[in-house]
Amino acid sequence: MFGLWDRYVLPPLISCACASKPFMKQRGKILPEAEGTVLEVGCGCGTNFSFYDQSKVTHLHAVEPAEGMIKRARDEWAASPRSIDCDFHMCGAEALPIDDKSVDTAVVTFVLCTIPDWQSSLNEFRRVLKPNGKILFSEHGL
Repeated sequence: MFGLWDRYVLPPLISCACASKPFMKQRGKILPEAEGTVLEVGCGCGTNFSFYDQSKVTHLHAVEPAEGMIKRARDEWAASPRSIDCDFHMCGAEALPIDDKSVDTAVVTFVLCTIPDWQSSLNEFRRVLKPNGKILFSEHGL
């Protein structure tokens, strides 16, 4: 399904670009605010994982449509012992395999610009978020 570029070249390139100092500084500002059951859309290679406060997050749903990226995210998760349970979902954000009103915090960092149907994704966030849920959002463009 994916070529060599998508599997072996693109994941490290994106990981490197998204781990630059300004991006990491912004991640450090918002991600510690995540709590309860968390949905992370576009988890990529797992760049956000180290920013979650393990005393506040009980479960993580890591969503990523790219096979090469989610493989790296799983490896990153496995390499660092964490007390948080994590389910990895290889899918887009337009149709999430997550129950209605089951998420406390949705995390969207530097990824909404890559989602083809971002309107459907926002509707999915609304569907899975609990009534008092919150979205932690950071984007680098319009």
